[in-house]
Amino acid sequence: MIIPARQDKTRSYELEKQSCVRTLDYGYINDNRKYIKMVELVNIISGSGLRLKGRTILDFGCGSGGFAFLLAEKVGRSGEVIGYDKQEAVINICNKKLTALGESKSENIFAGKLVESISDTFWGEDDFYAFNKKEKIGKMSFISECKKRYDEIDADIVVAKYVLNTYTSHLRRPTGFSTHKTLLNQLERNTKKKGLIVLIDSLRNVPQSPRDLIRSGYKSLKLKGEIIFWKKNN
Repeated sequence: MIIPARQDKTRSYELEKQSCVRTLDYGYINDNRKYIKMVELVNIISGSGLRLKGRTILDFGCGSGGFAFLLAEKVGRSGEVIGYDKQEAVINICNKKLTALGESKSENIFAGKLVESISDTFWGEDDFYAFNKKEKIGKMSFISECKKRYDEIDADIVVAKYVLNTYTSHLRRPTGFSTHKTLLNQLERNTKKKGLIVLIDSLRNVPQSPRDLIRSGYKSLKLKGEIIFWKKNN
């Protein structure tokens, strides 16, 4: 017999999960907001109990930072987002955005600073969304090859979006990983005990890696041509 309190909790969980999946099915014009929903969905179905607010999140392979800024709004002023990328050039772009965000008192001023300092290929809707929510954004930082700082990262949640092939296919670069396993080992080192690792990628990019990931204890969910892997770091 299921007691009423547990029944209510189960019903609430199912409704929340269905709401997330339904939102993903309808999709977003903006992909990064879709990926935020994916992270929230994994938080629910993994049973991790890790809501984003107040958490430290590592965005591994952050690119030009759009996703990191959306994560920063979700974790709030009591949380922290750290963006890491092996490309120094994109980290410089992220830091320019962060400076512009702090110095601008209006959206027009913010836009002007972006136009002056960054190619329009590397900024867009996510950055303006972040500007209009900046009072909710707490601590943010972006790093590339600062080895000591990188190894010191101890995040509640590590999110790696579209990195499985990117970070294992350029082996001549000093920042490359020789196999998916060495990449996963690094992500686990950067995740707190009982923390959550989330990988999002295209099904086309990972024809072999699901087997490797499942053997490493990851669970998976396929959604519209993409696949999410997650694992609690035990």
